[in-house]
Amino acid sequence: MPGASAAEYAEALPYEFHPTADVCPTEAQVLEAFPAMPGFERTEAEVYTDALDTAVAVYDNGDSDADSLREVASAVECFFWIDDADFVNVTFSVYLFEESAVDAYADRAQGEEHPSPEWDQASYALADADSEAFSDYWFTARSGHVVVTGGGAIDNAGMTKEETADALLALAVVNADPLWER
Repeated sequence: MPGASAAEYAEALPYEFHPTADVCPTEAQVLEAFPAMPGFERTEAEVYTDALDTAVAVYDNGDSDADSLREVASAVECFFWIDDADFVNVTFSVYLFEESAVDAYADRAQGEEHPSPEWDQASYALADADSEAFSDYWFTARSGHVVVTGGGAIDNAGMTKEETADALLALAVVNADPLWER
């Protein structure tokens, strides 16, 4: 970060680096994307910025190990609980550097690549290929410095696996504009 502290660098970025739970899709949006879903017992969201804030502070206090800044991210986890065992989730990870997001995507990519206009990279996997309803679907997508993962026990009755992947990828960005712009 030539000529700037890590905190100044993060502050100058054209996107929100400390996401809030507002980026999570709403329960209504999940049910609209997957009309066969019966609803949810509860929803939860957890926001994690401590690891990133700590890495920025350590860097600015004289530890010039930029690798620590490249490996951490702010994150928001969104959970939609069907019951005590089954859920749908979407997790947003926001990195300081796009290269870090590229590496994170490579580590988490799912079985099949799935081109999508909203994403630089996207992939998905279906764990139970013999069943279409309440199948375990998982996806990973990257746009710039943001990696989004998620899926779960999704009742996608009447949808193909490609339509399910499209719905998951669209759902991930429905409220997430602050992650790409200020």
